[in-house]
Order: sequence, then structure tokens, then C-alpha cells
Amino acid sequence: MKHIERCLYIYHVHPTNTCRGDQNAFIQSETLNIHDQYIYPLVERWCDLNSLRKIDLCGGLHLAPGYESVDLQGADITADLNHRWPFEDNEIGLIRAHDALEHLNNPLHSMQEAHRCLTPGGWPPAQTEEVPSKTPPTSATGTPTRSGTTPAPNKRSSSTAPSCSKPTA
Repeated sequence: MKHIERCLYIYHVHPTNTCRGDQNAFIQSETLNIHDQYIYPLVERWCDLNSLRKIDLCGGLHLAPGYESVDLQGADITADLNHRWPFEDNEIGLIRAHDALEHLNNPLHSMQEAHRCLTPGGWPPAQTEEVPSKTPPTSATGTPTRSGTTPAPNKRSSSTAPSCSKPTA
């Protein structure tokens, strides 16, 4: 590692900085609102321009317009998503998973299948309610971690895979 002898920048702290207080809260909130407003139209347009399929997992009941639904029944594509998904490698541009992943048996299998089916640069935005677990989530080393799911009152889209657990009876 090389030590840098001179200061590369100076950050002046003053009362009107946007890094604190109500102004920062507004910026954070508006950033999420802008993301939520534009992310789907942007990715959908990218899929259309590149002739890529848009899939709605478990969308048999509430299909999003412009998507092919995949579900056990009442869908464009009838399939059990707990097994190998009925798509070729790299053929999907957008996998919409709203309130779907928590109903599948194995989240790891679902993420592996999404990765297999998505084209390079494809998007798997997931939205799921937090599912209570009997034990706290842990990392591979057994260290407790924060859950990646978004609490129900503040549902947000995410382009990263949530860590969701199977619902308990």
C-alpha cells in the first residue's frame, strides 16, 4: 500500500451541508422515489430494444402488462419454480419477482436459476415482505447479519437478491 503524502480534497463542514439533518433525509427519500418511479420503465425499455423477454414470477394472479407470467396455474407459462426453470441460459432480460421468492422452497435455488436465465446485464428486481424467522440470519461463517429483505411498510424494489426465509406455519 502506498501512502499519499498530500490531502486530495477538503470537506468543509457547515450548517448547510446536505450530509446531515432534514435536507439529507429529503435527499435520501427523493433518491428512492426517483429510483422507484423510473427503474422499471428504464429496464423494460432496455429489454424491448434488445429483444429480451420480461418474466413475472408467480404472476398468474396479478400479471404485469408486457410480461410473461410464470406460475403453477393461470399463467402464460405453467411451471413449478421450485425445480429447473423453463428457460434457456441467458435468455431473460428482466425477472420481476414481486411477493414471489418467499413462497418458493429454496431461495438459493431461485437465485441460481435467476442467474442462469438472465442475460449478461439482465435485471432481477425482487420485492418481498419480511418474513419472520425463528433464528436470526447468519453469514457463511455463522456471524449474525442484517436481513436483506425490506420491511412491509416501506416496500422498495431492489436489484439485489433479498435474503428471505421460508414462511413458518
